[in-house]
Amino acid sequence: GMCFMFYIVGRGITRPVSQISTRVKDLCSGNGDLTKRIGLTNKDELGQLSVTLDGFLDNLQTIMRQVA
Repeated sequence: GMCFMFYIVGRGITRPVSQISTRVKDLCSGNGDLTKRIGLTNKDELGQLSVTLDGFLDNLQTIMRQVA
């Protein structure tokens, strides 16, 4: 009962953090694809972080197109 609930709640936190972390690591390595987005739709802080990072990538992609 209680252990299962903790497992579900934990997965709901660790999966989005892992997605965001992987995306940022890809970008920092210099091999990041500026067309990829995280795309989390959570209505919590992690969802807000995802939307903000995706917006930043939209802006960066636009700038890179203008420079190229």
